Amino acid sequence: MEQIWKATDCIHIRRLFDAAAGFTKLEESEHQHVHECQLCQGVFYIFIGLHSNIPPAASPKKTSAA
Repeated sequence: MEQIWKATDCIHIRRLFDAAAGFTKLEESEHQHVHECQLCQGVFYIFIGLHSNIPPAASPKKTSAA
């Protein structure tokens, strides 16, 4: 099923970025929109990932066979 995106209905990218960083709070209508719109939700989750303090996964250490 093809979904048509209407960019005029979506939240501005900068607003999502600021909300993910904790600089601002989304209004109730924006909050609801993020839950309903896969595009805004995906962008918001990407921005949250950029601002998270989770360290990258530890890579396995290579041991030398000395």
